[in-house]
Amino acid sequence: MMNYLELKEQKQQLIEGKSQYGAAIVCIRVNVPGEQKKFAWSEKIHRHASLKFEELFLNQAIKFQRIEEEFCNLFYEYISFYRVKSEPISVKRLTIQLESDEEIGRLLDIDVYDFKGNSISRDEFDIPDRQCYLCSEPAFICGRTRKHSIQELHQFMILKAEMLEDK
Repeated sequence: MMNYLELKEQKQQLIEGKSQYGAAIVCIRVNVPGEQKKFAWSEKIHRHASLKFEELFLNQAIKFQRIEEEFCNLFYEYISFYRVKSEPISVKRLTIQLESDEEIGRLLDIDVYDFKGNSISRDEFDIPDRQCYLCSEPAFICGRTRKHSIQELHQFMILKAEMLEDK
């Protein structure tokens, strides 16, 4: 099994390969804590998020193309890639809106990459840190201190998945 840094490097190579077409690249994944990320409920959340992404961009009349959606053995999780014909900063604003407006938005990790494969950070938009699923602390603090068990976090996510409409 690859370590985290090897996975991150391979993901970046994948992104750079997809960004060569002069479009922003969007990567949608569910922020599942722990090593195991493939569950029926995480797939349901992922599919719902992908549908909501597509609806939002269709409603904005922004052209996009799904270029990959699969359980990626490389990352051990469900992941979607889109090529979006729009300015990357505008794309990131819309994905932040999606994360904010959707009930499951806190469960998502939607990354946007520019035409050169560089990540567009949430920090560039002067928005507050993400909050923990279970308490009001910044998520990175709870994650770093392991304040909550993986089972508690998964249970929260399972409840959110159960609330989604089946489509």
